[in-house]
Amino acid sequence: MENGKISTFKVAATYIGTVVGAGFASGQEMLQFFAVFGLKGFWGLIVVTVLFMVFGYIIMGIGRSLDAQSHLQIIKHSGGRFLSPLIDWLITFFLFGALTAMIAGTGAWQNSSLESILFGGIYLWLSLQH
Repeated sequence: MENGKISTFKVAATYIGTVVGAGFASGQEMLQFFAVFGLKGFWGLIVVTVLFMVFGYIIMGIGRSLDAQSHLQIIKHSGGRFLSPLIDWLITFFLFGALTAMIAGTGAWQNSSLESILFGGIYLWLSLQH
């Protein structure tokens, strides 16, 4: 049963890290998209948070009911035979774009903050990933 708790925690951490951490809320985005609109922006943030929770719950429920071992099973179930390859390609494309942006951001941060060689920062970041 403890493996189930660890597995649930890993899935939740991955979801939050991917959706919120990597793709949505770096702080600057929060300021630009929500805080600038004052109280309306706050309510927009509440709506977006609820939508992330609801859609995440639905997708996790589909994955659990299918006993999915991969995202492909959920995509094939939801997108069918013809749309699932396109959906999988789009997911891969956008994840690659996010990875590229994170690598570029890491290199830029290293270059500006530590005043070091750009490729040194990229090499350091890539070496820490293993």
